[in-house]
Amino acid sequence: MEERTDRTISLDIFRILCCFGVLSYHSMSGALSAKLGMALYYGAAYCIPGFFMLSGFLVAQKKVITVEYAENKIKTTLQKFFGWCAFWTCFFFFFRGTIYNPFHEFFSAMQSGGIMPVGWFLFTYCFLIFFSPYLKKWIEKSFLSFAVCVCILLFLLALRKFDFLTNSITQSRWLHLYLTYFMLGMALKKISAFKFLGTKKYIVALSAIFFLLSGLYYAHKVILTGRARMPHQYYGSWYYTIWLVSLFMLVFHIKLSSEHILTKPIKLISRNTFSIYMAHLPILRLISEKMPVSGMKRTTLAWGGVIILCIILSELFRRLPLLRKIV
Repeated sequence: MEERTDRTISLDIFRILCCFGVLSYHSMSGALSAKLGMALYYGAAYCIPGFFMLSGFLVAQKKVITVEYAENKIKTTLQKFFGWCAFWTCFFFFFRGTIYNPFHEFFSAMQSGGIMPVGWFLFTYCFLIFFSPYLKKWIEKSFLSFAVCVCILLFLLALRKFDFLTNSITQSRWLHLYLTYFMLGMALKKISAFKFLGTKKYIVALSAIFFLLSGLYYAHKVILTGRARMPHQYYGSWYYTIWLVSLFMLVFHIKLSSEHILTKPIKLISRNTFSIYMAHLPILRLISEKMPVSGMKRTTLAWGGVIILCIILSELFRRLPLLRKIV
């Protein structure tokens, strides 16, 4: 039972890291003139592939994935997203007089548009969840063929064979990329069940070494290209994948007891990551209107303000019956 608690806490920590990575990605773009701002901007590139990898890991962790489970998961996710679209539509109408159609905003998010452009992530997630029962059956029936397929996909990504899709189609349709990391997460869960990997300290040491070396190489590539390439253009590179998996393995082996002082704050933030993801961009835009985010100090202040406001907003929603379902 204690092991299960440790693993849950470690996954909560990784979820929080991915959520904060999204915040850094969106907020630090206004502070690229500072070295720290640029480092945080490109360093946050693990966030979205990390979310999909974590989702795949959690899917593989369940004993059974049924079609009914997938349908209910998709239904709940889209209901929550539409609830946030309706909330921000009402908010902007009452406080700014701007009129939005929540249905239009809902579907605009599929193409990274509207007041909730980050919604593309949820549509892609729902698409993968739709196929998760079949992926689950595949990995349980033949892990070897599943792992070989994942390796082939990773190899093709590393060779940049899908660049014509990544560079020309909006991120909501990068299914080749996110499917690969989703399946990679499922494979990692299966591999983590091997006894020789579960308790050996050398796994943590190797993960730390690979994380450091691949991270340095990633930084080297960023410095060489400057700002000519966006962070998402490094997705799929062999050093990027090693960096991401190494980070996950390091976090995965974090162990905290239920009495640890950080356990409750971690669970609180982890519980609110969905709300932070749904609320951070509109809040960041509102802050930017009042205080243009351009310098490192202002960006950091806005970043911290977004986290606090999102958590307060989420906890408030939990106490209101009409809004409870969107968090």
